[in-house]
Amino acid sequence: MLYVTPSDELVRTDGLRTTSLGDVARLAAEPRGIEALADGSTAVFGRRRIAIAGPAGQLTASAPIRRRALVTQDVSAAPDGRGYAYVLTTRRRNGGTDTVELLLPGARVAHTVAAIPVSLHGCGWGSTVTWRGSWIRYRNLDGRRLAVDIRPRTG
Repeated sequence: MLYVTPSDELVRTDGLRTTSLGDVARLAAEPRGIEALADGSTAVFGRRRIAIAGPAGQLTASAPIRRRALVTQDVSAAPDGRGYAYVLTTRRRNGGTDTVELLLPGARVAHTVAAIPVSLHGCGWGSTVTWRGSWIRYRNLDGRRLAVDIRPRTG
């Protein structure tokens, strides 16, 4: 479990041990959300930046969030440590666009691997990303699904 103390300290606990990961604002100014990832790292969503902290709180990767992005949703760590995938949603007049972003360890910029139109009707919208080997799988509540192989292309 993760939480932020009143003094803005990011803390992880398993119910028995508590570990301070440091000041949450050093990872992402104006933090708006935190998420524990399957690889033991932590994603911190700020107003203008996403940051990934390793299990001890060290900065692993970070990237700016485009100004027009409405929300950052669902981040997933690759099981083999190759990177992190997340979804940025941008609202338009009639719906919006989800972009699936890939953030590599040590990187300071994410790479867009897919852009998907979304309806954004009502409060029942959202998207998820998961990893299966070198594939990033995307799914949204509109029923759209996509799989992207992120292996480098040769020849």
